[in-house]
Amino acid sequence: MPYIIKRFLCFIAGVLSFVFFHRLNGLGVGTVVAAVITGQIVNLLNRYFRFVPAIRKTQAVREA
Repeated sequence: MPYIIKRFLCFIAGVLSFVFFHRLNGLGVGTVVAAVITGQIVNLLNRYFRFVPAIRKTQAVREA
């Protein structure tokens, strides 16, 4: 499901680029690759490093 959203947002960015600039501007290969791979990299890192629980503990200590 998240892949559909990412692809849709890249598609919208391409359409808006053509609407405003009449060419593909600002949407390169890096943008598309980053949109597809970022979530997978975060999931891989979260398997080995538990960032979210550590951040929540830090916030709870600061609020107390």
